Amino acid sequence: MLGHEQFTVPELVEIGAAAAQSGFGLLAASDHFQPWQVNEGHAGQVWVTLAALSNRAKEPWMGTTVTCPILRYHPAVVAQTFASLSLLHPGRIFLGVGSGEALNEQAATGEWPEWEERWERLIEAITIIRALWTGQPVAHKGKYYSVDAKLYDPPARPIPLLIAANSRKSMPLAGHHGDGLITDPQS
Repeated sequence: MLGHEQFTVPELVEIGAAAAQSGFGLLAASDHFQPWQVNEGHAGQVWVTLAALSNRAKEPWMGTTVTCPILRYHPAVVAQTFASLSLLHPGRIFLGVGSGEALNEQAATGEWPEWEERWERLIEAITIIRALWTGQPVAHKGKYYSVDAKLYDPPARPIPLLIAANSRKSMPLAGHHGDGLITDPQS
């Protein structure tokens, strides 16, 4: 786990490269706008870390645990970013998404909708991301997002999209809309 709350981006690139050289098969990275606690002292941009690691960690599967594509990031930007990352690290990028945390989303946008709206937004965002990844034109006018675009550099192969869920309400949604699950077994 590459904790952006605990280390700077250059330190995380070194840690990730060392983990890859030691045989770790998965490099998961947190995506936070600010640390959980002030004393942690860091919150670098995770996508920059993953791009830098693509040159240093050739074997591991890499991705976010988790990116929130509903407020701070627009789903089209998330789709483009992970398509680009997949071209740097073919077949070894995943996108972990979730409905967000006030610590990040409210701090960056001033918004923090109720759980139901956040999950509606997440499902709509996933639909947009997957559609853009096809490389075909997307004309989407939804409840929360409008997109009229296409990705000119789509992923060469499907990118696994994992969904974070810990509750009885969110687990079925994650199972229905995701390719895999990110969860805390202690929850």
